[in-house]
Amino acid sequence: MDGGREKGWRQLVSDGDDESPAGHGWPRRQMRCVDLAPVAYLIPGRPKTAPIRKWRLAQDAPISPPDPLSPPTVPRSWRAQQMGRRFMGQSLATGSTESDYFKLLERDGSSLMHLVWAPPAKTIEDCLMKGKTKVDCHNYVRVMVQQANGRSLICGTNAFAPKCREYQYSPDDESYRERREFDGQAITPYDPRDNSTAVYLPHTNEIYAGTVSDFAGNDPLIYRKSLSDSGVDLRTQRDDVRVLESPNFVSSFADGEHVYFWYRETAAESVDDGGQRVYARVARVCKSDRGGPRPSSDRWTSFVKARLNCSLPGNAPFYFDELQATSEPVTISDGSSVVYAVFTTPQSAVRMSAVCAFRMDDIRRLFDTGDFKVQKAVNSLWSPLRAYELPKPRPGS
Repeated sequence: MDGGREKGWRQLVSDGDDESPAGHGWPRRQMRCVDLAPVAYLIPGRPKTAPIRKWRLAQDAPISPPDPLSPPTVPRSWRAQQMGRRFMGQSLATGSTESDYFKLLERDGSSLMHLVWAPPAKTIEDCLMKGKTKVDCHNYVRVMVQQANGRSLICGTNAFAPKCREYQYSPDDESYRERREFDGQAITPYDPRDNSTAVYLPHTNEIYAGTVSDFAGNDPLIYRKSLSDSGVDLRTQRDDVRVLESPNFVSSFADGEHVYFWYRETAAESVDDGGQRVYARVARVCKSDRGGPRPSSDRWTSFVKARLNCSLPGNAPFYFDELQATSEPVTISDGSSVVYAVFTTPQSAVRMSAVCAFRMDDIRRLFDTGDFKVQKAVNSLWSPLRAYELPKPRPGS
């Protein structure tokens, strides 16, 4: 994408469909005109079509099964986030904090690999000096992906000093050997409690991550890192609550020419709903994005996001805004792709859960052809910005 073509675009918000279950209107908030930034950060609203199906589940907290690998000193509320556990092809990778190791297991339970990766003593000392606990200052594996040619990429918190390693499989002795180590900043979080997501694209040897890039956790971002010498590393705009505000990343996957991120965040535009609220989001970036002109050559020019509408319809729809988990696209009987998502109510409310399904065709249509709204002045209301009023080429395309 050519970032220079986006110079001078206004911040935009997608228009909702008044006939949808969420058709009571989109919140309004002042958004300044961007004169020099190469990116128009579009904040689309809810999809114009409702989820294709909804189920109301039991009024109870979401189920969090205990992790048998977790040491008893780790608080149960975030055990699952600390433990690396992921299927890698036909294998299951698991991790332990007590001895800073992880295993690669066959599906029948037999061990393929057992690697110890503990932080250096100096790194642990620095972690403790900065006020973190002994539990914090382990190496929690958060990213595990299989690369080409028998390589595996593994990234961990490394006592609040994130690191990544590439391991090469050696068929001679059937072992994995460390190939290289590099900085894991913006790929894996510093804090094992932080929710993050990552997806690896083997054909470009790039990893896309949603996490935070600083020790204090104040710089959330969606980031693309090239693992080869060529390639362009990109990130979202810094210090802009309209782009990302305290996000909890849930999942990510590639689909066609785009990468999608699913998360929940404090919505900057929700103040007109009576105060700051959490919204469930889906965001999209283009794989072909090459960034903008200097000084913004490291920023996305294709980032757009929308609110996910999982609600009980009515004159005052009841929203499930706390996105907790998603599937990858699933092909259903009519041949279309659907993403199933688990939502809950806030912890301060009556505890309920719901599962909603979203057609990928609807999500693509929203980003590709949906209407937007814009606030033209500080005290003005949001007004529709129809297709013929949009800049050309279309923002986010």
